[in-house]
Amino acid sequence: MSEVEREAVRAILDAENLDHFNWFEDRYQKAYEAGIQKVNSGWRVYGTDERAAALYDKVHAEEGTALAKFLDLARHNMRRHWDDDYKRYEKQLLRDWKGRRNQST
Repeated sequence: MSEVEREAVRAILDAENLDHFNWFEDRYQKAYEAGIQKVNSGWRVYGTDERAAALYDKVHAEEGTALAKFLDLARHNMRRHWDDDYKRYEKQLLRDWKGRRNQST
């Protein structure tokens, strides 16, 4: 894949406000992160869970395939991160409601 195609993927990340990713940085993986890194044998793509454990970790021989999988994982991780935030919000609302109900009795 050429630099132009890399720029297209990067533009998609920005347009969709995807912010839990590692874009070719040489560092440890973080929670709810999709990552792509250049390694000796190709392009490493990974996706992590809430504990930063890799749920997907594969080296792709072709950059185009790696970028497509990376984008898929970035979108998936963002949805999972949002879902977890929403579940925490729902639990807090329920706790608040129960607290108010107990105070009024």
